Amino acid sequence: MKVYKSLLLLCLTTYIAVGQSFKSPSEMTRYKIVVNMGDLTIKTSVLNSNKKIRPKSGHIYLWYTSNKILETEEGFDGRIVDGQFKVFYINDQLKEQGTVKNGLRAGRWIYWYSNGRVNEKIRWKKGQKWGEYKLFNNDGELIASGHFKKNRLHGRFVTYDKFGRKIEIKKYRYGCEQKKKKRKTKRIKNNQKQKDNNTTISSTIS
Repeated sequence: MKVYKSLLLLCLTTYIAVGQSFKSPSEMTRYKIVVNMGDLTIKTSVLNSNKKIRPKSGHIYLWYTSNKILETEEGFDGRIVDGQFKVFYINDQLKEQGTVKNGLRAGRWIYWYSNGRVNEKIRWKKGQKWGEYKLFNNDGELIASGHFKKNRLHGRFVTYDKFGRKIEIKKYRYGCEQKKKKRKTKRIKNNQKQKDNNTTISSTIS
């Protein structure tokens, strides 16, 4: 009898625990999905409700509908992507990986070539490129680095040769290249010096 009561108590406890942990689809805040798009496979999760999300200007949203992941600026019309976001090539090699918060890319993202070499490293902030950026060639060699701010190049942008030596350095301000202004002071001094020489020569001739 004691053994029977113990078994009954164990079954009842297990049933209660399972019942408490189980959530119906309507109670889940988000759920995982796997999407096949051509030669690519996407693994991520989407929110069960988008009621609290209001699209913002200048932000690109990732969303899910009809077994597709779409990207739209300042809007969406489906389930919002939220959580880890991974894209795979047909050979199961990673293509890109990062985090999405309420439909917007956030934090550090890495992109790969199909051979497994890193292609790009970039930071995102609320759906905008914002922070350090690095670009690599197919052999894994760094060929460019810079910074983004509000989706635009901002600050120094450096390109490199295959030996890692700097080829060119440019400066940007919100996407606009800042060209160096030519110095005029030296030319003015040289012109003044020429005038003085001409005056001396004229005086000597006179």
